Amino acid sequence: VWFEDYRGPLAYKEVTGNFTITTEVHITDRDPLDGNDVPVPTFSLGGLMIRRPRAIVDPGEDWSPGDRVLGNPPNGENYVFLSVGQGNVTGGTNFQFEVKNTINSDSDLAITDAPGGVITLQLVRIGNAVLTLYQEPGEDWVVHRRYDRADLPDTLQVGIVTYTDWDR
Repeated sequence: VWFEDYRGPLAYKEVTGNFTITTEVHITDRDPLDGNDVPVPTFSLGGLMIRRPRAIVDPGEDWSPGDRVLGNPPNGENYVFLSVGQGNVTGGTNFQFEVKNTINSDSDLAITDAPGGVITLQLVRIGNAVLTLYQEPGEDWVVHRRYDRADLPDTLQVGIVTYTDWDR
């Protein structure tokens, strides 16, 4: 899971400066016979993420929680992601987007309906601006959210994120 100080899996590479990362995701559940591809457990999603690297070699010595205060020097977890799957409805039948903006381990998330489980996602960084976009097959790009993230350094971890089974 990626929420506040919790960290989950992130496959990434470090990228410096302005960039665009794009991927097409295919989200399905584990039951091919139920006629519904929406994952059952809450917060079971996959997508794209950008993250401030943390210098943690020895977690017992180097890790500390974020202070959740905007304006302090960067600490804790700092990232933006856009993912699609099942958000906050257990056993729901509609796909959802989750977009999360986390500053000093204070996570601000928004969950909205998504058009389906096959969708192209994109994160763009231009200076301090971070944009999250999506594109349905055969349609135009839609800007989902825009964030001013002047706190993020020039070099970020940029990659693919996935998480599941928040309730467990």
